[in-house]
Amino acid sequence: MSTSFFSPSRTLEQRRQAVANLYDLLVKGGIADTSRMPSDVIDDGHKATLHRYHPTTEQQGNPVLMVPPLGSQSTCFDLRRGCSMTEHFVDAGRPTYLVDYGEMGRDDRDLGLEFFINDVVAPAIRKVPRTTAAPRSTSSAGAWAD
Repeated sequence: MSTSFFSPSRTLEQRRQAVANLYDLLVKGGIADTSRMPSDVIDDGHKATLHRYHPTTEQQGNPVLMVPPLGSQSTCFDLRRGCSMTEHFVDAGRPTYLVDYGEMGRDDRDLGLEFFINDVVAPAIRKVPRTTAAPRSTSSAGAWAD
């Protein structure tokens, strides 16, 4: 149950925050910064677009390849500034990549898990180390594919 802005039970701080949210919504176009981290497409195929995010600091460490769950949008890793796994890795200096499946339609209903593993994820895993100076290595999710 929400309380009215004018309710005497609201504190001065709650009212101040409500006014700040209204200002952000009306003047700035939204309460949260939902702009995506900038990236370049480095490979494009059927249901497999590989993005490389622009570094914000000197890159160091092994690359990170983010693969969204099937049925989820690729934006699940980059929700908003300050609440973004993508932003965290990029700001930490990690070379960061994303596999985007694109829009799924009726024509894609016959694509199985094997397609996504063999024709989408495995090629992306092979391409990432070739675009960075980092050596091939093992991650917590498994080894780089050969």
